Parts: sequence; structure tokens; C-alpha cells
Amino acid sequence: MNGTAAYDTVARLWQDHMDTPFPAAQRGAVLPARAGGEGQGIDMVLLDTYTAGCVITWLREGGSLDELNRRILRDCTADLDHVLPLLETPEDHAYYRRLREVAGLIAQERPKP
Repeated sequence: MNGTAAYDTVARLWQDHMDTPFPAAQRGAVLPARAGGEGQGIDMVLLDTYTAGCVITWLREGGSLDELNRRILRDCTADLDHVLPLLETPEDHAYYRRLREVAGLIAQERPKP
């Protein structure tokens, strides 16, 4: 996907995501950490927050992330891949699946110089 198409797709998906309420069942939820992951588990609110910070930065910067935010996004993407099969309700799954889709689109884009 070229940069403009990716940006437009991410912007559209992000607006859809922002229009969706955070899943009530995930408030305060901590799911098991992935193998090799850090900490006691994956805090679902923080996963959403960290991913959102990277997405918002990427959109604000015209499709660019610095190396720190790229690393955070890679970690969030790995955590999202890990937790998606663990989610029990369709609403939770849809919310985090869309978050994963947005993160994946950004991660596929080459860093701008």
C-alpha cells in the first residue's frame, strides 16, 4: 500500500475506533503475558493507550514515527496478536482486532527519513 492510501485507511479505521466505546469487560483486565513478554500480564487499558499514542503520533506526523514509538508499536502489535485469541466476547474481539489492524498497517509502512 502506498503512503497516501495507508494514511487514508489508517485515518478512517482510527475514526471508527474512536467512535467505538472501550469494552467495559476490559476495564481493569490483565491477560496473561506472552512468552518472552515483560511483566506479570498485559493490562488491556494500557495496551489500548500505548497503541493509541503511537497511532495518534503517526497521524499527526503525516505517517511517520520515531524509533522509540516504532518499538512501542511493535511490542503492542505482538501483545495484540497474543491477546486476540483470549478475548471472549465479540465486542471485545472486534475492538482489539480493529486496533491490531491499525497497528499492523502502520508497522508495514517504511520509516520516513
